[in-house]
Amino acid sequence: MFEPIEYLIPLVNKYPTLEKQFLEVQTYPEQMKKDALASLIQLWYGRRVRSVATNKTNNQ
Repeated sequence: MFEPIEYLIPLVNKYPTLEKQFLEVQTYPEQMKKDALASLIQLWYGRRVRSVATNKTNNQ
């Protein structure tokens, strides 16, 4: 039986939203794209860090 990797579950569940946001940023003019992409990365990286920290706290 396949056991999902626990820390990847939030990413799998939220990937469609991330993909939609990423594809939207790709339509921006080049001058805006870099900043928008950096903001998107920061937003999702922050979610991952909070999610991992929450999981570690809950598992202790």
